Amino acid sequence: MSRLALLTALALCLSASTASAVEYPKEVRDAFMSECTGAEAPELVCLCVLVKMEANISLNDLSKQNFDNEKIVKWSEECVATNNLGMVEAPKVDPVDSEVVVSWGPECRTYFDEVRGWCTEPNLSEQMKAGCDAWMQGVATMQSSLSGLPAETVTAAEDGCKSAVEALRQARAALR
Repeated sequence: MSRLALLTALALCLSASTASAVEYPKEVRDAFMSECTGAEAPELVCLCVLVKMEANISLNDLSKQNFDNEKIVKWSEECVATNNLGMVEAPKVDPVDSEVVVSWGPECRTYFDEVRGWCTEPNLSEQMKAGCDAWMQGVATMQSSLSGLPAETVTAAEDGCKSAVEALRQARAALR
């Protein structure tokens, strides 16, 4: 596995204040996500743009197309850029010459705990629940992929996990 997904990018997308945001109706959200992902954009990027739209464009303005398309383009670029921040690059290593590990390092274990802690909070918005589903799946994928990984891969993932923990904590603080 050359990349291990740590899906904190969505949390970084939420850096804009969402306290006054109103979720669009399910039909509008579903239509946007369908059109966006249908254009082959990653689901997390689409969700990130949707969250920014909900925080900044009222449903009334959206229905009247009373918004700045340039802002949406800018948000899309930001979301694409931040989508990669939650990824951990794992170098390819010849497993024959490598020691096999039996557990993730402390930074990745901390990341797993942070994701679980946030995703089990009772007051999560529907948007965050959707993000948590993806994060939890990423955590499960990483944990299940440990078997047979060379030690160098796990060691390299530690730096990415450390960055992901910091980004996740910053995003949580911004949303409180």
